[in-house]
Order: sequence, then C-alpha cells, then structure tokens
Amino acid sequence: MDQFIANLISSIETINEPTIIVFYGDHQPALSYDETDLDGISLYETEYVIWNNMNLEVDDENLAAYQLSSKINDILGINGGIMEQYQGLEKDNSTYLQGMQMLQYDMLYGKNYLFEENNPFMVADMKFGIKDIVIENVYTEESNIEQENSDTSEIVISGQGYNEFSQVEINGKLEDTEYVDFYTLKVLNKKVDIGDIITVAQVGEDGKVVGTTSDFLYGSK
Repeated sequence: MDQFIANLISSIETINEPTIIVFYGDHQPALSYDETDLDGISLYETEYVIWNNMNLEVDDENLAAYQLSSKINDILGINGGIMEQYQGLEKDNSTYLQGMQMLQYDMLYGKNYLFEENNPFMVADMKFGIKDIVIENVYTEESNIEQENSDTSEIVISGQGYNEFSQVEINGKLEDTEYVDFYTLKVLNKKVDIGDIITVAQVGEDGKVVGTTSDFLYGSK
C-alpha cells in the first residue's frame, strides 16, 4: 500500500496541476485483535492523510467521516452545500449535533423552512433496475392448486422491467407477488374483477414504495 501511494503521488506530480488527495479507511482491517493492540486509537477510529501540492496549511484534528468533505472545502475556500457550511461554522458548538439533526429533518421531511418553504431540489424518479417498469397486459389463468372455492385463478401481469423488488398492487393494496422473469409477474389464488386498478410497485426491503407504473384498468380495451 505504501508503494501504491508513493506511485500515485509521483504520477500526480508529473501532471503539474493543483491537486489535493485524501486517504482514509472507513473501517479497521478484519483481523483478530483488540484495542490493546492499537497505538492511541480505538477500534472505531482510522487515520486519514491529506496531501496537496499547493502548500496549503492542513491542521491535524480528529473528525467524524461525514466531516471530512467539509474540512477539504474549508482548506480550499469552497463554501459547499448547506450541511457542509453548517459543519464548518458550528462543529465546535455544544448544540452542533442537535442543530444538524434539525437541519436534516427540515430538508428531508419537514416544511423546508431553510428554503423559505420552497424546496429547490427536484424529487428524484427513483426505481430499481435500469429500465422503466410497464404493464402491457393483465389476464388470469387457472391455478394448479385445487381448492373448493372459486379463488383459484392466477393473475398474470405481463410487461417489462420487472425484478425481485416488483410487487403487484390491486386497488391500492399490495399483494403477495411471484417474480417470474423480467417480463412476467404472478399473483396466486386471487380474483380480479372488471374495473380493478392494477399497478406494479417497486418496494424496498424496508417496505417503502419508491416507484410505480401507471394505472392499468382491468377489462379495458
């Protein structure tokens, strides 16, 4: 690793451009040792190194990993985003963590008081996979499971863009869904009626819906 860093810096120096490089590890090596084997740091700390070819003054200080980019911006005289500006100005205050939590809540879930209640950021069109999910057709097939009641049909949803996170929604209710392939989903032992509204949702592991298809009206032509 030492030789790799030396080679990297040597290569950067030949370019003759203003450059700053930050080296740090996001965790300790996965080795069998305890805190007594470490020299002056805990199991939850790693060292970082800041190198530059602009004779910039860099103070040594202990940081949280999320504060590192703010430190680099301060060194370079860059304002950065809202959170980085806050970290640079308030990190030594006793209310630093509380204020940061309030800012994060306001920006993510609150009323955007920070931006005078007018969020300047567009909501991202999030989805799993690289292609849009689309419903092209919905039809039923007889189920292979024999039951005395009539709810033994399989609902087949054909289209494209489906994956393991795709889940069929009927009239606003998520249904247990069998992923068949990129083009096909199934809902087993479920009846569907003319006029039912069907969508395919992309559902994260936390159960939150991050995207849906357009509504498909069953029975429409």
